[in-house]
Amino acid sequence: MAYATVATGFRPGGGNAAYPTTGSAWGGAFQQQGYTSGKWPATYEPDRVVSYELGEKARMLDRRLTVNASVYYEDWRHIQLEAYPNDWALNINGNYAQIYGADIDVLADLGAGFRLELAAGYLEAGKAITRAGGKLDVLALGEWLHGGDVRDALGEPLAYASDGFGDACALLADRARRKATPLLTAYLPGSTLTLGAPRQDRAPATLHASRPALMRLFAGRPADTSDYRLTGAATAELVVF
Repeated sequence: MAYATVATGFRPGGGNAAYPTTGSAWGGAFQQQGYTSGKWPATYEPDRVVSYELGEKARMLDRRLTVNASVYYEDWRHIQLEAYPNDWALNINGNYAQIYGADIDVLADLGAGFRLELAAGYLEAGKAITRAGGKLDVLALGEWLHGGDVRDALGEPLAYASDGFGDACALLADRARRKATPLLTAYLPGSTLTLGAPRQDRAPATLHASRPALMRLFAGRPADTSDYRLTGAATAELVVF
């Protein structure tokens, strides 16, 4: 069976708080953003995505072989983003992103109670992320974590610790600071990270963890308690999404 789908969705816009544009603290932050109107954006627009998908679901060899495959393309316009001038939240609109990919899943009944399943996928969002000049870095982090989800689901090695782990840590550090998670020193095998934002009313927390456990905790994925030891903070306080 072949199929084709077109779907669309949007998020409504809204308003922003009024922030200063001058002074020693705010003047530089305002100039850095490059607004020519002389003020911060008072509102932000809706964003919208249109998704196209083509695929097929086939059963062959007397239903002993199942093949599901699809290709997809997403056109995302006026992307809603979070800016943090002076670490205060500001909702803004970015430009656009074009995301495309493909998936295939093969399931074979080998007989005698044995089954073989193979799955593969490809996703390309790198050009859109690079073009955004840092504004879509959270998307890059999310895509890397999604790769960990796939590895974990398939029982593949290096889930949440694959190539790019160092870059993912840099993105995570920026995201944790912006989300103001509790300041934390993370002790990993062979390295130490500082994540989060300081708070006057509490001492920094400490985390001893494996690389996958670190990513699982900050991404809100389940983590085996034997893989980490956290003091001075609750796991729910670490989630950055």
